[in-house]
Amino acid sequence: MAAGSVTLTIAAANYNNAVETFTLPAADTRRDMRIVPFWTVTGISNTVFDMPTYVSRVRVIGTYTGYSSNFIVKVNGRLLVNELLGTGWPQTRYDGVALTTGGVTEITSSTGVSWTFTQTQ
Repeated sequence: MAAGSVTLTIAAANYNNAVETFTLPAADTRRDMRIVPFWTVTGISNTVFDMPTYVSRVRVIGTYTGYSSNFIVKVNGRLLVNELLGTGWPQTRYDGVALTTGGVTEITSSTGVSWTFTQTQ
């Protein structure tokens, strides 16, 4: 891509327009651009929250540095993640991408697990 600027305009019904401008220098030979995700939420331990229904693909990361915890995630009652994490197990981190329809998201049996949900494309 030649040097210059690229303007991306994002508009949604009932929201103000947001404009982001990305400028690429002349020596830039990268062939991809990373755009900030549309939706993300982070937290720790058990919770219930509403994932927007427009989210169809989500990256889920869970981290636990204690001895043992179970990381269970359900979306609309459907099991999305069920992983044992901690130093007592082979892994302290779960990182996966899942297809979903958004909706009521429950994290259970996950005391002390730090987690992040990020919409991906």
